[in-house]
Amino acid sequence: MTVLITLARRGGTALAVLLTAGPLAAQLAPQPARPASPPAAALATPVAAATGPWGLQRAIDYALAHNIGVRLNQLTVQSNAQVLRQSKAALLPTANLNATQAWQYGTSVNPLTFLFQNETVRSNNVSGNSQLVLFQGFQLRNTIRRNALDLQASEADVQKARNDLSLNVASAFLQAVLAQELVRANQFYVTRDQDQIARTKVLLQAGSIPESTLLDSQSQLATDEL
Repeated sequence: MTVLITLARRGGTALAVLLTAGPLAAQLAPQPARPASPPAAALATPVAAATGPWGLQRAIDYALAHNIGVRLNQLTVQSNAQVLRQSKAALLPTANLNATQAWQYGTSVNPLTFLFQNETVRSNNVSGNSQLVLFQGFQLRNTIRRNALDLQASEADVQKARNDLSLNVASAFLQAVLAQELVRANQFYVTRDQDQIARTKVLLQAGSIPESTLLDSQSQLATDEL
């Protein structure tokens, strides 16, 4: 029972680690022996943590908000949504307008008098162009369909990751609750053994039972205290 007691005492810390680590940590967590039929009240018992009681819903909400795998999948959805918007924008026409102005200062030869003279020359240039893809072998539309499917797939991945994480957290939560119940049951057995030893000593002093009965009771107490 040493492992189970340790798990129950550290239930808050172990649960917080399992919340953010995801499926792998849940698989590596200690697997306490489960009783044949756990009491229904045990499933509603919150696990005590340093920050207060942790109910099952609070544990799931915390995991969904902080799990790295879920957040990475959400970023993938945002990226795919941006790619889809860009592919739709490729159907729109493009237009460019350029305007430049230049000033030149210097000395030039007057073609009439053939004399040097200082002058300032200003030049303006305006240009524009527009482009619209009329037909490209349905490449743009097929690209939009593909990107839309990628977005739907990434959204499904997010939902799957959330569902898997919720199941793993629920499993870890129930393991912690069951460990607490096993500790309580073991404490009951220890108390029962101590009472049995006290009664056995009285009977032994009265000569009603052999000393081996007391030794058996003490052995049972030592076993339950492990």
